[in-house]
Amino acid sequence: MFYKSAVVELKTMPDSTWADIQNDKTIIYLEIKDGSAYGNSIYPGDRIDLYIRSLHQGKIVYGKFVESIKVLAVKC
Repeated sequence: MFYKSAVVELKTMPDSTWADIQNDKTIIYLEIKDGSAYGNSIYPGDRIDLYIRSLHQGKIVYGKFVESIKVLAVKC
């Protein structure tokens, strides 16, 4: 369900933030815009939930997609 462009190869990430990623884990890059996060107050070590928005029978439906993702880094 993630766009291919959101899945990042470890070799494309030049710093040590990603050095201890386990083999069975995946790095996901999520762009945060001013209105897409609560007060833009996401910090390394936080755990976040991702929600999905879809259209079902002409109605917009929101639902929890992934729960408790650990934030490893916040890059500007």
